[in-house]
Amino acid sequence: MRFRTFSLLIKQSCQDAFVYRAEIYMQIIAWFISFLLYFYLWRAIFASNANIGTYTITTMLTYFFLVQVMRNLLFSYYGFVINSDIQNGDMANLMTKPISLLPYYYALEIGRNLVKFLISIISNVFILALFWQFFDFSTISAGSILLGLLAAIPAHFINYCFVSMIGCLAFWLTDANRLIFFYFALTTLAAGWIVPIDLFPEPFQTILMYTPFPYAFYFPIKLAQGLLTSSEIIRGFTMQITFSILLGSLLSLEIKRGLKHFEGVGR
Repeated sequence: MRFRTFSLLIKQSCQDAFVYRAEIYMQIIAWFISFLLYFYLWRAIFASNANIGTYTITTMLTYFFLVQVMRNLLFSYYGFVINSDIQNGDMANLMTKPISLLPYYYALEIGRNLVKFLISIISNVFILALFWQFFDFSTISAGSILLGLLAAIPAHFINYCFVSMIGCLAFWLTDANRLIFFYFALTTLAAGWIVPIDLFPEPFQTILMYTPFPYAFYFPIKLAQGLLTSSEIIRGFTMQITFSILLGSLLSLEIKRGLKHFEGVGR
């Protein structure tokens, strides 16, 4: 797929994201409520503890504020769309066009995520204004933020590949949506979305760091927070690139085999 076509698809996806404005307004409220849940949960946990591991209440809330900021850049949704297109036979329409399915869906998701990220700034500004005194930005610098944003690119691709691979199972299954929800439940725990990975037991941490999950959420957030050593940064980017290549290859192979099995029912 040419870069111009890829960029036009991103632009189209951005425009489509503004169609349902009521959904946008509800998302702004939902993001704010989501942070409130994290805030009161961890304040209650820290009520009887000054420190938990290496975290204080301020560094913990800063971590979850960064989760709130970056989640829309890192989260992947298009596995549901792929599953639906296979079920409904809509993928048959795409197969008649001079486009590749993998970059096509990826471009649409990038546009969608960019819009959601920009809109989420509204909620995040309110959060900053109301809870500024509970954050610790002393370790964050322009360099750490840039590194975190750089790491967000392969992190999102890892998430996209995982969710899309599950969505493509609809080539062989009746409905893969439940498996996608199971993946979301798994990744919220294994990727450090609910509890930072460095609070897990040491053996569990070691095992997780050899899986793709920490590099899809935890690594970019800790990188933006400025709390990783040079060796950890190099290792993290190396693992991200490795898993991106591996998962991208597996997804491409799955799509090729799935299309041979695809019947285009209803089209």
